[in-house]
Amino acid sequence: MKVDLRVGSIEKTSYDNETFDIVTCASSMSYWEDPVACFNEVYRILKSGGTAIFFEPQQGVDVDEVVKTIRANLADASKVRQFAAVSLNKFALRRGDRVGLNLYSKDEILRIANQSRFTEHVSIEKTTLQNLPIFLRIRLTRVA
Repeated sequence: MKVDLRVGSIEKTSYDNETFDIVTCASSMSYWEDPVACFNEVYRILKSGGTAIFFEPQQGVDVDEVVKTIRANLADASKVRQFAAVSLNKFALRRGDRVGLNLYSKDEILRIANQSRFTEHVSIEKTTLQNLPIFLRIRLTRVA
């Protein structure tokens, strides 16, 4: 199998127009400087009829519930692993904006998508990953 691995920014990739049927992303949107430009780049590299699916943590979650779930998920892990996971997530969800982490609400992501070339071709729903109900599933479709 041939692999083409590239390092770069989603805001401006080196891929040709209409290269991919599917683009996926997990938990990186919160670090993008210009999410509208990034959505537009995803639109450019998607084939007509293609879909982008992102899983992103959302703003305004119950941090105490998240911590309980993380502890339950890691019940068999070492205390150090539990402490690190709990501490990192608490910091990110409560004070991540201090280090450039920008969590969005469902309405904010919808606004961003509608300002991009995806306009009205977006769906957003709450979802759970690893038993954590903090994520949004964002589906963007490039319509012909």
